[in-house]
Order: sequence, then structure tokens, then C-alpha cells
Amino acid sequence: MHTLGAYPGLTAEKLNRRTDLRWIAVYLMAGFVALFVIALHTRNPELGYALAAAVLIVGGLGIIVRPVVGIYLMVFLGLLSDNVSAPWWPFLKNGSSEESLLFIHSGVIASPMEGYLVLTAVSTIAHIAIRRVPWTRPPLGGPMALFAVFIAVGLFWGFSRGGNIPIGLWEVRPFFVLFIFYFMAASLIAKRSQARLLSWVILAALIIEPLRTIWWFIVTPDSHLFDSLVEHVSASHTNLLFVTVAFAWLVKKSGNARRYAIPFLSIPALWVYLISERRSAIASLIVALIIVFVFLVAHNPARFFKVVPALVAGFAAYTVAFWNASGILGFPAEVIRSQISPETQSSADLASDAYRIIEHLDILATVQRTPLLGVGFGQQYDRPIPLPDISLGFIWWEYITHNAVLWIWLKTGFFGFVAMFNMIGRALQLGMRTALRTPEAVDKVIVGTATVYIPIYMVYSYVDISWTSESLILLAAVFAIISRYHILGKEAEEAEAQRSAEEQEQQRWRADKMALPRRSGARS
Repeated sequence: MHTLGAYPGLTAEKLNRRTDLRWIAVYLMAGFVALFVIALHTRNPELGYALAAAVLIVGGLGIIVRPVVGIYLMVFLGLLSDNVSAPWWPFLKNGSSEESLLFIHSGVIASPMEGYLVLTAVSTIAHIAIRRVPWTRPPLGGPMALFAVFIAVGLFWGFSRGGNIPIGLWEVRPFFVLFIFYFMAASLIAKRSQARLLSWVILAALIIEPLRTIWWFIVTPDSHLFDSLVEHVSASHTNLLFVTVAFAWLVKKSGNARRYAIPFLSIPALWVYLISERRSAIASLIVALIIVFVFLVAHNPARFFKVVPALVAGFAAYTVAFWNASGILGFPAEVIRSQISPETQSSADLASDAYRIIEHLDILATVQRTPLLGVGFGQQYDRPIPLPDISLGFIWWEYITHNAVLWIWLKTGFFGFVAMFNMIGRALQLGMRTALRTPEAVDKVIVGTATVYIPIYMVYSYVDISWTSESLILLAAVFAIISRYHILGKEAEEAEAQRSAEEQEQQRWRADKMALPRRSGARS
């Protein structure tokens, strides 16, 4: 049994169990702190403003001392943002947003997140300059840089033809978050322990947010009037929790925290998820679970044939039993039924689908008119088939489409579209290969979950707006996790190759040494 040199008698397994218990305690404490902060805000906004400002300042000081703190804070605070249950949450809101807890002035267009992004970038550069942080060439740096070039080309192309500059800048704003965050995180997340911590930070935010949502649902009298308890994109983020649980139970020795604590702590998230009834999230989750099963075929075929057929049979039985059911228990079956028999959908869902179909046709018409360069940012897309005006709920409906995948072609042209898929495809390839090669079960779950989020994001993007700061922070974070484990895997392979070469050299030296007396005797 392997023991740790610094702690005689303490095995790695015991240390992992202790770490799991510590993180469970941290989760519970963070949940109670979040509820306490919400209670303070609802009863005393001035105290809430002071508390939020104090947290922001303390976080900034932490970033100056250790820039990796900025990565954790941006992920955690960014994923807690939600315009439905917490429009006052200030992290992604501009200082000019009157509903924000940190409203400053109507002329302040920057958000606390962007302040942290700039501060982390400056701190990272400073720490690299004084050699406290090593610069690492990120594995996805090339595909990411190529995509960034075409985003810049789309911006220039749109503005050069009289595009709306403020709207164009708002359109590309989240992409700068993606690029800057990834290049920083690829260097700052330099150890296995930091990659594991980043995955825990993501899970912590995804567990705490539903608790806040349930609190809002309880204390808000008209909460039942909202069509969803969370923003649409938040439901796709919650899929990460369910994928983590699936991986943890399918991959042996993945840690008690993920096998037992995460499923228990995910119960509020599951309730909010089903109540919100986001069809796109259910669709992306089904695709994600299929990819998890594909991973299991490559990782452990025997376990695949033991577990997956039973799960598929159970899901089929559930679908048949709840085919005509309504409510939260029947919602997943309703999503499948709506794809097979669209006429059975509600009038609201039919209207939403009709809007997206017309919008899709308008996108194709615009792309056919200018396929190579697109229309550019700040430019409206053509609408040969008129769309209903939805500016009351979304003021930029003439510029940003629900189909976020084709929207990239619309704005950056064919080559930008290819560059996007090059980036996504390279990350997916890198992640799947790294997950299969990683020896530790816990790390397999982390890398596998991060990898599966990529198709979750792309499936969701095909039907809804997804190029937002909140989603791209999460996308950049999973890219960073995949990149770090890939680098660690390469370093381990190189070290193993070096050890093998040294052993072979020693064996040749011993063989030559033993052969010397025999050759000397033969000459005499």
C-alpha cells in the first residue's frame, strides 16, 4: 500500500477521503453563506451593496497576490449570475445596470467580471515576468487564435460597411472573455490539484445557484408567472452535474464525494431543472449521456454491457409510461414526444418552434447572399420572411439569432465558421483522448465531464443564444482543464520514456561490463 512520505501511515486513499470530507463541508458552508447573503440583500440593500463591494475588493487583492484566484472567482461568481432569479447579481452586470447590486452610474459600461479579467491578465503578466508563474503554450492556442482572427475580421467587415458600432462591440464582447480567460487559465492552472479545484469550483456554483433559485421562488409571490425559474442557458450548465454523477458511477474508484455527495446535493438542481422545462437542455443531456456511454465502451467494455442495456431499457419503459403525462416527472418524455409528434406540443412551444424555423430560413437566405464573409458584426441579418417583433423580450433580435451555430457563419463568414468547428473539434478530440489515457479514476471523471460539456454546449447552441459571457467563461474553463491534463499526460509520457531510455542504457552498460572479463580471458 502506498503511503505518503511526509505523513507516515497516511495512505493516498485516506488522504483522498479526508479531502472529500473537507469539500463536502465547504459545499455546505458555501450554501448557507449564499442563503445568508440573499437574506441580507432582500432586507437591507445598502448592507448588500457594502458586502458585495467588500467581496469584490478582497477578491481583487487575492488576484494581485495569486492570479489563479481570479480564475476561480470568475468561474464561481459568473456561474451564479442569473437574470431571472437574481437580476440584482452584479458580477456580469455593467455598473450602469440599475437593477445591479453594484449600480454606480449610467456611464459605467464595464462589469466586475471584466474588471477581474483585466486585473488577472495584468497580474498574470507580472507574475510571468518575475518568473513566479511559468508561461505554458496552450494546446488549444492555435485553434483559439485562428478563431479570434476571424472574429476580428467579422468586426472590421461589419463596421467598414456602416454597421452599428455599439451593438457590434456588444456582440463580440463575450468572445474576448473566451480568448483571454483561456490563455490565462492554461498557464495559471499548472498543477493537477489546481485543475481538480477548478472542477470543484464549477460544481459548487452549479449546486449553490439552485438553492438561491428556490429561495427566490419561495419569497417571490409572482414567481409562478415566469416561464422558467432560471435563464435558458443555465439549464444547459446544470447538465454538467448530471454528467458528473453518470461518470462517477460508471467509472470505478472515482471518489465518494462525486458518487454520493454530488447526487444528494444535486437534488435542488434537478427540481429547478425539471420545473424550468427547457427542451434544449434535455436534448443536450441525452446527447451528452450517449457520449458518456461511448466513452465507457472504450474505457471498460465489460461494464458497458453490464450497465447500459439496463439503463436504456429503463429509460424506454419510463418513456412509454409517461408518454402522455404532464408535469415535471413527465417532461423528459414530453420532449421526446414533441420530436416524434410535433403537433402534440403546447401552443407556446409551437409558436416558439415556428419562430425558430422562420429565423433559420432567414439565416440561410442571408448566408447564401454573402457566404464567404458574412454580414459582419453590427449588421442586421436579412429577413425575407418577416419575423414577429420580440424586442420587448430581446432588443437585439434583429442582430443576434437563436441558432448560435449558424450565427457564427452569419457574422464571420465561411472561414470563421470552419475556424469555430476546428476549435471545438480539436478540444473534443484532445479531451476524449486525454480522458482515456489518464490513469487516475478521479481525473478520468473530471476530464470526461469537461469534454462532454463541449457537445452539450454545441447542441444547445444550435437552438438558442449561447455566445454569452457566462457560457464562454465555463467553456474556457473546461478547455483549460482539458489542456492541463493533456500537458500532464505528455509530461508523464516523456518522463516514462526518459526512465526507460536510462534503464536501457544502464542495462547495456552492465552487459558491456560483464562482457569485458570474458573478452580479456579470450585474448589471454
